[in-house]
Amino acid sequence: MKLIIPYRLKSSRFPNKYISNFLERPLIEHSIKLCQGLGDVIVTAPKEDYVKEVSDLHFKYKFDFIATSLDCKTGTDRVMEISRDISDDYYVMIPADEPLILKEELKQVLYKEQLDDFNTCYTDFYNKEDCISNLSAKIVSTLDDYLLYQSRNIIPIKKSGEYNWKKCKKQVGIKIFSQKGIDELYKLKHRATNLDRLEGLEELRIIELGFKFKLHRIQHNGFGIDVPEQVDILEKRYNKSLISVSCDSLISKFVNPIEVEEQISWDKMLENEKIIGNNYILKLQESILSEGYDPDKYESWITVKALSKGRYQVQNGNRRHKILYDNFREDYMIKVLVVGENDE
Repeated sequence: MKLIIPYRLKSSRFPNKYISNFLERPLIEHSIKLCQGLGDVIVTAPKEDYVKEVSDLHFKYKFDFIATSLDCKTGTDRVMEISRDISDDYYVMIPADEPLILKEELKQVLYKEQLDDFNTCYTDFYNKEDCISNLSAKIVSTLDDYLLYQSRNIIPIKKSGEYNWKKCKKQVGIKIFSQKGIDELYKLKHRATNLDRLEGLEELRIIELGFKFKLHRIQHNGFGIDVPEQVDILEKRYNKSLISVSCDSLISKFVNPIEVEEQISWDKMLENEKIIGNNYILKLQESILSEGYDPDKYESWITVKALSKGRYQVQNGNRRHKILYDNFREDYMIKVLVVGENDE
């Protein structure tokens, strides 16, 4: 599996967007960190866009950089070009401008038993403002979650003009192509389509050409940054969900903490658990994933610096929480999952 992050620095709406700061890091760095540990990571752009900021990230994260042609108009075009020289079962296109995609959500899609030839993701809208913005792509689907249509306008909408933003679906910029799918698309790469030209959404080109796009639902509270004004909006949204706590305060509330050596992998930890016959970690992981990340229940991120990698359960006042904890290189993020009131 190849995870490919395409970008271009020349943009009329937001020049140098991908090396502009979001939460004190270059925007593209968030996508690079998202991909760590999930497969072979490739960052791609025209050679002229391999600037110092990207070179520094290249040295830091050790991804592959592949220069692609100036003739490529979209991220999908860059993926197709790379696929001519590098073969794999799937090519995963990761948007470089959606910094709040959660790794666990991405993993749940990538590790499905069966993926279609063409796949993309969607989520619920965070608020009405996101929904009505023509910068967001709205989708409608079949009953079995295949893409019917995508638009920057609000869909679905009643003929009276009324709509319910909470029932609208937002497209997320992740796309997954099988080798077969990308080969078939490459054969038709020069065919322009009317809906793609009209809406400016490349997914429409793919379904106009007769292919089926499978949709996968994820939990995602962010959006793709298209204009400079959106940086401040998304940073405030992120910071609103942050809780600042001291490590000592957090550790004192752990119930059955699982201590893990710093360097041990999550897979190795599960393997060791099977040997000693203790399934606590596996059961806690399954329980966390089965909850589905309902935004009405899963509320906050906690940032800490001094905890070992692992999975924990925590008691906090009269609220029961589950902790999903992962190591994002030098940063440590904990997802607090509110699972209900304590009956005691």
